[in-house]
This record gives sequence, structure tokens and C-alpha cells, in this order.
Amino acid sequence: MAGACPVPKADDPLVTSLLQVVDCNVRGLVESSYGALFAPTGGLGGLLTALLTIFVALFGYQLLLGRAQLRISDLAMTMIKLGAVLALTTQWSTYQTVVYAFLFDGPRAIANAMLGGGDAQGAAPQVDVFARLQQTFDLLQVYAAEYAKQAPGTASPLIGGAGFGAFGLTAASAILLLSSLGVLLAAKIVLGLLLALGPIFIALLLFDTTRGVFEGWLRASLAFAFAPLAIVLLLGVALTLIEPSLLQLAEVIARKQYPLGPVYGVLVLALVFAGVAVGALIAGAMIANGLRLPRARKTPTPSDQAATNANADVIVSQPRAVRIAAAAAALDRRDIQMMASDGASTDRRTSVTTVIDRGAAPTFAAEPRLGQAPRRNASPRRIRAGGRSAR
Repeated sequence: MAGACPVPKADDPLVTSLLQVVDCNVRGLVESSYGALFAPTGGLGGLLTALLTIFVALFGYQLLLGRAQLRISDLAMTMIKLGAVLALTTQWSTYQTVVYAFLFDGPRAIANAMLGGGDAQGAAPQVDVFARLQQTFDLLQVYAAEYAKQAPGTASPLIGGAGFGAFGLTAASAILLLSSLGVLLAAKIVLGLLLALGPIFIALLLFDTTRGVFEGWLRASLAFAFAPLAIVLLLGVALTLIEPSLLQLAEVIARKQYPLGPVYGVLVLALVFAGVAVGALIAGAMIANGLRLPRARKTPTPSDQAATNANADVIVSQPRAVRIAAAAAALDRRDIQMMASDGASTDRRTSVTTVIDRGAAPTFAAEPRLGQAPRRNASPRRIRAGGRSAR
């Protein structure tokens, strides 16, 4: 794998040579790992066959016993998932086109299109951002050497003057290179490792128990695929902001003047770019963490439906019982008030009236049923003259 990649020469540009070496080795790592894992001669081909057999057996077992409760759409999605896993884990051309090209080559094509150069196939634009980075790095090294020539040999760069100018320009070039090219190469290497192990995680998509592992791999791959896109776009903006300071440095050095103003400008912009790069990585991780794959809706079984109906009956019948109890209590209070108005007060009536006045809830189990409440005693009739009776 390493022998197939060209070895950079000593006089090759630093930025482009590192990019070519990393891209070539990552591509070789992914291709060789795919062949070693799930190719027909791979070591995990038998494991993939076993996983597919278990998946089909479990699915058929659920259908046979009537536990699957699948709709036509769910059955179609299951077949699509099975076909996608088979295609991505057994054919390198499919995996390279769908997964590798999308996650590894796609961000570069998008960045080139947004920067106003290149084409949709990922070809380099006329003025590549990495060529601009190499030019900026070389100019900063040259200007730092010019400042160093004017500094005393024993003076500390922290004191100021031309010595600090040389130190600031050197530090700015290193920070700019590490926060752009260094972060980009690190993200590509980690993404290459994830893509090399990708077929294993894709095979875990078959089962609901291991589906979360696949989702985690997909989120991590998207986060590290977003990092090169963000770094390239931010690098183009940073180089545009640094170029005026470089022009100022060229003018003052041509006049044999060595002020620290342009040095501070370049150093501050380099530090700001480093902070923005870290923020872009965090933002990409948060965006990728929001990914959620759709899940099939489960149809409730007859036992679950019966339990749901029973709970619904309890909830519906409960307000009715409360209304009946309230009506019985109202009737009882009316009878007690009628008995109290007639002056017939008994111990039972007094106790019940006291309970009601205190606001205590009546105990429905001890109350008499409807129609069994004590009635008022009939008053004796008086016989009037003429044979007619009157109360």
C-alpha cells in the first residue's frame, strides 16, 4: 500500500506534498481493508454470511408465529435494508461510489465549488487555496528571516524590536499551518480509519439491537467529513484577511523599515483562525450528533390492545362513578335539611350535619342507598266538623 504512493521530493512544496501523501495512503488503507474484511477471500466473509442467515431466520420465525405485525411499507423497507447491506459489504465498487466518494471526496468538491474554482468532479481550481497557503507560509518565513537579521544576536525576542518581529512571524506561520493543514490531515486520517472499518458497522444495521452502533459510526463519519469542508472554507477567508498585512510587510521591508504593527496583525489573525477552526469542529460534531434514522412503527399485539382498552375503560368509568356519588350525597343532604327544618333532630342527623358543615367528604359505603333515607313522620290528622279531615 505504501509502495504504491509516490514519495515526495525534497524540493516539493510542503503543503501539496503532505496532502498527496495522506490522500494516497488513506485511499490505499480503505481499499486494502475492505478486501481483507468482506471480500470473497476476506476473513470476515463467513461472519457476514452468518449474520445474514440469522437475520433471515429471525424474520421468518416472527412471520411464522404472527409476531412481526408488519405492513407492506415495513416489509419493503426491510428488503431495501437487506439489499443495501449486501451491496455495500460485498462490492468494493458500490462502497467506493456511495460511501467513500461521498464522505472523503465530496467535501473537497463542495469546498472548491464554494470558493469559486474547480468543477463538480473535485478538480483543483485555478488558484488553489492550498497553493495560497504554501505561498503565505513561504512569505512569512522570508519576512521572519529579514527581521531576524536586524535583531541583536544576544537580545531576547520577548523584549521587542526586530527580534520579536521575527519570533511573531515564525509563530504565526506555524499556528496557521497547524490549525489548517494539521487539522485537515488529522481529520482525513481519522475519517480514513472509520471508512476502513465501515463494512463492519454497515453489517450491524441488520439488527435493532446493534443499530445504535451503526448510527454512532455514521455520526462520527459525518463529523470528520464536515471538518475538511469547514477548514478549507475558513482557510480561504483567513488567507484573504492576511494578504493585506503581507503587502504591508513587503513595503516596509523594501524600505528597510521593521515596524511591529504588521507583525501583530498577522499573529492575531493566525490565533483567531485557530480558535475559529476549533469552533468549526465543535459545530460539525453537534450537527452530526443530531442525525436520527427513521424507525419502523410497531403495530400493537392483541394482548397490548386489550390492556389498552381496559385502561381506557377504567379512565372513562371513573368520572361516572364520581358523578353518581356526588348525586347521592346531594340527595342525602337535601333530606337532612328537610328533617332539620321540621324540628326533628336525632343523633344521627346531628352527626351527619356536623360532618357536612366541617367540609369532610362523606363515606359512600356507610350511606343509605337511594330510596332508603328516613322519611318525615306524618303529622296527626284533625277531624273537623262535617266528616272531613284536615291536617
